[in-house]
Amino acid sequence: MNENISSEKKITTFDKSFWIYMIAFFLIIGVICFFPYWFTRFSLFSFDFTETGQIGDTIGGIMTPFIAIAAAGLTFLAFWVQYKANEQQRQDIAKERFESKFYEFLRMHRQNIEGAKIEDIEQREVFQEFSQEFVLCIEIINNVFDTKQKTDSNNSFYNEFSILKRINLAYLIFFYGYKNIYSFTFEQLGIKNTEEWYKIYGELYDRFNEISSYWIKDVVSISIMHTSFMKHEGQSKLNKTLHSYYRPFSGQSQLLGHYYRNMYQTVKYIHEQSEKFLPYEKKYDYVKILRAQLSDYEQILFYYNSLSVLGYDWIDGGKDSLLVQYKMIKNIPLSLVVGLKPNVLFQHFEMSEQEIELYFEPKNKLLDF
Repeated sequence: MNENISSEKKITTFDKSFWIYMIAFFLIIGVICFFPYWFTRFSLFSFDFTETGQIGDTIGGIMTPFIAIAAAGLTFLAFWVQYKANEQQRQDIAKERFESKFYEFLRMHRQNIEGAKIEDIEQREVFQEFSQEFVLCIEIINNVFDTKQKTDSNNSFYNEFSILKRINLAYLIFFYGYKNIYSFTFEQLGIKNTEEWYKIYGELYDRFNEISSYWIKDVVSISIMHTSFMKHEGQSKLNKTLHSYYRPFSGQSQLLGHYYRNMYQTVKYIHEQSEKFLPYEKKYDYVKILRAQLSDYEQILFYYNSLSVLGYDWIDGGKDSLLVQYKMIKNIPLSLVVGLKPNVLFQHFEMSEQEIELYFEPKNKLLDF
């Protein structure tokens, strides 16, 4: 276990509150000890205990409750020690339950990695191929929309289809498969009901279908040229080398759905612990254990997921989001990110340049371009 995590703050038996109570107790005892002196030297109101015959009665009458109070103080001391011991026991049990559930989440995460397989690719290599497939999705969508903008520059639909909307659309196609493009809702796409969408999604479907049909098993790579989409003047070619370890654009929800849900539930479980039980520094240490399990390509694909409607909860809240608070993509290789780079996204979260620089590892600053 991480040393910082294992050194949890222990409950101190004789803490500040204990000494406050004890000092107050001894002050009261001290005052009571002077009662015989005061009562035998001065007359109070109509009571006069200055006669020597009454001193014994006075001391006996006053010291008896004093002894009783001292006994009560010792009883309180014993009670306090037991109370603190019980409090420490409750904290230890709560910590044990928390860590048990956390490491169960972590175990499921590792199982998801070990069980990741597509064709002949297994475990972490799957995420590298997924990342390349997603990049191809973005490039195809950019090619289609950029061509539409050139041929119809006054059309607000194409001009307002921002990079975030393109990434979201690309991720939906990557996650569910291009054959489900007809079922995407306007809420998922972040657009209004418009005829322009009906005009373009058919072309997108054909484009992805054509590329997918080029796939041949066991061929290392294939060169794809969209010849059938060169019908109109101004449309550009898109040459792309596609590693054909598996047929692309068929949808990866079966492999990734549980993977991301488990990740989110793990971080959310840590985040929702009370600050009294688990301060932010300790929460960060636990999340760091999870983050250490992620390869570079896992972080890249996780970042794309967070930019889509499917993973929006990760960045909901901007600067205060889970992704930013716990530096979930701290080790992401910025040079391999296409579209919207995370340091640019963070500028929209009203993060200062210094905050953004401190977020990423120093090695990544050199890759930022």
